[in-house]
Amino acid sequence: MKEISFIHCADLHLDSPFSGLSSLPEGLFNRLRESTFRSFERIVEEAVTREVDFVLISGDLYDGEDRSIKAQARMKKQMERLAEEEIPVFIIHGNHDHLGGSWTCVELPENVMVFGSDEVSIKEMKTKRGMMIHIYGISYGERHVMERTCTHFIKNGDVDYHIGMLHGHCENSPSSHQPYSPFTVGELLEKEFDYWALGHIHQHQILWEDPYIIYPGNIQGRHRKETGAKGCLIIELSSDHSKMEKVETSDVIWENKKVSIEGIVHFNDVFYCIEKAITEEYINGKGVILNIELIGTASLSQEAKDKIVSGELLEAFQDSMDFDDSFVWLNRIDWAEAVPPRTEFQGSSFFHELENAMDGFSKEDMDESMKDLYRHLHARKFIAAPDEDEQVKVLQNAKKILAGLLHR
Repeated sequence: MKEISFIHCADLHLDSPFSGLSSLPEGLFNRLRESTFRSFERIVEEAVTREVDFVLISGDLYDGEDRSIKAQARMKKQMERLAEEEIPVFIIHGNHDHLGGSWTCVELPENVMVFGSDEVSIKEMKTKRGMMIHIYGISYGERHVMERTCTHFIKNGDVDYHIGMLHGHCENSPSSHQPYSPFTVGELLEKEFDYWALGHIHQHQILWEDPYIIYPGNIQGRHRKETGAKGCLIIELSSDHSKMEKVETSDVIWENKKVSIEGIVHFNDVFYCIEKAITEEYINGKGVILNIELIGTASLSQEAKDKIVSGELLEAFQDSMDFDDSFVWLNRIDWAEAVPPRTEFQGSSFFHELENAMDGFSKEDMDESMKDLYRHLHARKFIAAPDEDEQVKVLQNAKKILAGLLHR
């Protein structure tokens, strides 16, 4: 039986700066900074333990074109680990780590084959069991690749398996990623390859099953929009079947959770509900960064609401956390429903003008309002300017506070 096994991973983003998270506690921030490396080390260990035939890395190994020496050195160490086990590695570079950047290059061992950016090329290999394979790929020569590079993949040679490596965007997909190197599933199927190893999209997606056309997702979530466990894929191809196994390797997991407090009035009961939700997210050997949204808040006492809005509730859960092993860090607490204003205000010109003022509050207005805080000699050392999502949340909470004051 003609059978091969390999690991497919992508979007490592080694040494990611985790922008906007520097205000987290030092221990947690350091754990995050190491998380991409830890996840990749686990992927390499899977390759060794399972004795796979080869490893495919489909782009964005590094987080930027000016890739750090630290990231390259850690990559080299893992490649040497695979070289010891005679496991070849095939790499394409994507939009984040394109080959047109400027960096000091750390040379990788001979078992690593990197595809160039000039044209789609073919790397031929023979497995220990005698299977002949052609692996096709191309790296990005610059950050913005809008060409349909998929059209340049042409099946060639009489071998057992043909595998394509492509870092790009599938058209008509819901992803918000940049539409670089676009393609359609139909275009890839026309190539009659046995497997397509995709990269660029950070969520695991199976676009087609026979043959497999797959995004493995990134190996480590880096913010609250990249939720759930991340990792790599173990692929087995044979003459009569194909098999895919997703292996979780991420060191820190981001999770968003809705917690119902319907009918609850008192602060202590809210605290208990959140405490229970945190316990449910405990994962042995891994860290969890948890964002909670409270729903069903209409019955809350004003005292409880005040403690949520002021941050006292969040601070109570964040105090004295250890980040060495398993942990659950409560990152933020949002609440869904605004307190309805009193009936006599609903049709008033005052409330209408207030709504208009809030809706018209721009980023520039927020920057002006908060400039003294971010310029403060001491405060600016501990806080980062809010991103767009955080600005929206600030405005939403402001509306809730104003509505609550009107209700009172």
